[in-house]
Amino acid sequence: MNTLEELLEIIHPSRTYDVYRRKVDNALLNFPFHSFQVNSWDSCDYFVASFFAKINTVFLPAEAESNLKLGLITFHNVYRPVYGEQPEKPIYDRIICGHEGGMHGFVKESIDVTVEWLAAVPIANRVDEFMDDLSGDDYSVVASEYLAKYGHLLPDEIVSKGELCLPWILRPFLKQHPRLMLRMRNIR
Repeated sequence: MNTLEELLEIIHPSRTYDVYRRKVDNALLNFPFHSFQVNSWDSCDYFVASFFAKINTVFLPAEAESNLKLGLITFHNVYRPVYGEQPEKPIYDRIICGHEGGMHGFVKESIDVTVEWLAAVPIANRVDEFMDDLSGDDYSVVASEYLAKYGHLLPDEIVSKGELCLPWILRPFLKQHPRLMLRMRNIR
């Protein structure tokens, strides 16, 4: 990938977020939600471990579905950025007590958070690869090109100060670009 347009096409939501959402949705197609009686901490732990073990089949061999310990590790990895080091308390209380949509709310949120988690790594890798290949002069050309096309969607203080031309500012904006496009698509 040599141009900004090629990068943005590679990390476009249809090639990142949408692909992972389909994979997660397919993995959960036959998940037996109704067979779980979630009314205690232990039953909730078993449900969450089983749920994320099923999601693990998106990026691990099918045998991962039976590894509940690995399912809990994935749960922690996915939810750590959202709830910190111990996501069990707020999530389990939510599921058991039925707050914020209960189990249904948890499932919906978990799919969204998991898709975000899965898409973030390849997006970051592609952006880093692209940015690492740019020369010093290329940064300002790429930033100007990005500003010309997407500047109207960015915060005024970044655009007015011209800070996007700085490599340490441009890189995070490019990593957030697919999320921005996803939000714009959802507004319509």
